[in-house]
Amino acid sequence: MKRQRILIRYTLTGILLTIGGPTVLYILYPLGPLLSYVITDVSIQIARYLLHSRYVFNNVMKYSMDITRYLYVWGLTSLSGYAAYNIARQELSRRDAVIMVGVISAMTGYVWSMLIYSKGRK
Repeated sequence: MKRQRILIRYTLTGILLTIGGPTVLYILYPLGPLLSYVITDVSIQIARYLLHSRYVFNNVMKYSMDITRYLYVWGLTSLSGYAAYNIARQELSRRDAVIMVGVISAMTGYVWSMLIYSKGRK
């Protein structure tokens, strides 16, 4: 039952943040590529950390939010997302660039999380 509750909470926060990130980026797009991306990324990552540490994985089972690993994943995901954003905004419309960055960030975030959070787990 606890695993099922975690999965439901993880899925709901994932949907919220996956929609929220690109929406904020789309709204801030006129501020320029770097500023709009940094503001969006920082706000979404803080929200993600707080939601995951206090709502999704709040000391249930064997999961815990290690801030060092989280920052490592955040850094790798942010670099991937910003690189994609710089390429996409030059070649695609505003909407398409934001969608592409959202998809790439979600995929790279998932892959980096699986790789980094699985290290040291018993």
